[in-house]
Amino acid sequence: MQTESLKETIKAGAENMAAQAGVQATKLKSALEETVNTAVEDSVANARRVVKVSRRAAEDMLDDAQHEVRQNPLRAVGITLGIGFGVGALIGLLASRRSSNS
Repeated sequence: MQTESLKETIKAGAENMAAQAGVQATKLKSALEETVNTAVEDSVANARRVVKVSRRAAEDMLDDAQHEVRQNPLRAVGITLGIGFGVGALIGLLASRRSSNS
């Protein structure tokens, strides 16, 4: 009789411990999910902020370039012409090397 009572007590204690472990696991899971969700939301907010700042910087650079071209149109044409000749010369040089290696 005492043995059965002792077994039942042990069994009840084990079930109680298992139930407590389940509750703790659920709480831990909830806390972890909340932490991950917060981290993801923060990362998305930071990415959006960086995109906005980058877009504004690009728009400012474009505005500055347009202003410079309007103030100095001949200089802008000269620079563009020089860059075009430089790129053309580079392409010609690379093409001639490629054809000589073949």
